[in-house]
Amino acid sequence: MRIPKLTLIIFGLFILIQFLLISKSQIPMSINEAEYYLSAKTLSLKTFFPVPVFYIIPFSIFPNTIYLLRIPQLLAGLFLLSTLWLLMQKIADKNLKEKLIVICLPLILVISPWLQSLILFHLPETLSLIFFCLAMILLKKIIENPDNEKYWILLEIRMLLLAFSSWPGLIVSFIFPIFIFFFFRKISRKYFFLFSLIFYTIIGIHTVKNFNYIRTFALEKTFINQITPKKLAEEINDRQKMDFLASNREFILPNYIRKFIYNKPFLAFEKTFKKTVSFFDLEQFAYPSISYDIISLSGILPKGNLPLGYFWEIPLLFLGLYTFLTEKIKHKSLIILIPLSLLPALFFEKRDLLTSGFLIIPFLFFLEVYGLHQILKISKTLPKKVFKAFSVTLLVLIILTIYEQYKLIYLNKFSYQTSDLYFYKEIARAVKSEKDNFSKIIITDRIGPTNLMTEFYLDLPSENPQGIEFKSIKFPQEDTSGNVLFIGLPGEFTKPGENSNDLPLPSNLTLINEIIAPDELVYHYGKNIWMVTSKQ
Repeated sequence: MRIPKLTLIIFGLFILIQFLLISKSQIPMSINEAEYYLSAKTLSLKTFFPVPVFYIIPFSIFPNTIYLLRIPQLLAGLFLLSTLWLLMQKIADKNLKEKLIVICLPLILVISPWLQSLILFHLPETLSLIFFCLAMILLKKIIENPDNEKYWILLEIRMLLLAFSSWPGLIVSFIFPIFIFFFFRKISRKYFFLFSLIFYTIIGIHTVKNFNYIRTFALEKTFINQITPKKLAEEINDRQKMDFLASNREFILPNYIRKFIYNKPFLAFEKTFKKTVSFFDLEQFAYPSISYDIISLSGILPKGNLPLGYFWEIPLLFLGLYTFLTEKIKHKSLIILIPLSLLPALFFEKRDLLTSGFLIIPFLFFLEVYGLHQILKISKTLPKKVFKAFSVTLLVLIILTIYEQYKLIYLNKFSYQTSDLYFYKEIARAVKSEKDNFSKIIITDRIGPTNLMTEFYLDLPSENPQGIEFKSIKFPQEDTSGNVLFIGLPGEFTKPGENSNDLPLPSNLTLINEIIAPDELVYHYGKNIWMVTSKQ
């Protein structure tokens, strides 16, 4: 398998353009990215998913600049694009013989919003998708040559790397051998059982070693939290109370009926069924802009979700799916891996589909290849003028949607990123420029882990950096004697309330600078970050 030169040029240009746009727009890093970088710098491998840390270690010897920090992710993105192409070449080789598809597919890959989001902001998921694609390629080779020992060894390595990269990777890799056993019967049973024994032994040791962490994560951040016996019992009690109050406290069902209607197994099944059905009804995939202000009153900012695809990809996918189901296709057995790749998304909230359902991406592109191939067949039956008009219209629509996507990511960051990430970067920049002018700098920790992010951006010591303190600022209790710079929210200097930004500072304080951003991160503490010092 080889990647055509034109495809490599397209991928290389995409990565270069991304680097230039990132450098110009100064997109801040996320907290998770910072944690991985700090673990790599200190060679701390205690993290539950060590593969991203191992990957970053060679890059961590360089200073932390906003430009260099993105290079590991962009390189991983280049490798991901190449791996996806190789996978498409392996499972859709017949369709990739069409010259137009050879040109269109790399373009669709590089402009994919889902892939862009992974490459720019989610290194663990990017690495997981690489290993998943490589595992698919190896599985295809094993189906063709089931007794090749080398392929089984490589598959073992790829699946372990997938398992130790991210939560979706761990879930899918854990169930992957079971799918192989039941759906791919031509493989060598001898190698399969040896592969499974080694794989589950390593995963089992890792699971036992980190059992408390896995248990805490599962109970706090996944759907499992909603079907624990304690949660189910609480909800059943609440339902019975509501029914009793609805009857004006005059009627209560007999005990044996209540046991039949209100029981934990049935409630758990009901919740699981609704969760599965709701995954396909699209009700949480977007937040209407008109409801932003209302939703933000709950304290949860409706941000963080970029589009996962373009509108013109939807008919392409349906056309590809129709072709896939109705025509004789060599690799139809691979369709059983689609529910497996979507399984992790059922454990998490639907708004997290970007980072929980990303393993479905290869299958989406696989269907798009068949959709493109079908369009080519249809286009050959159209008059030339009609085909040209259709092509120009489609091209204009595609260019406009791509422009809107890039404008959203690089020119309108606050539409999808909360202000805290921007504040961390700007606070670190302010500390770097002002640390020689003040004997002490006090930074608020109300907006999140400012200590971790400042340490990350400035390469500071992890404990008690000299002259810098992180805490919740409370005026007028703070000691203002000495040459001290305070960096905090407006409400920490004035008074918490609806108009914290508009209230005057105490007479003994001076505002020397302000970091402006649109979100009120802490209720009633105002927008923006103030840099305040005492009057001497």
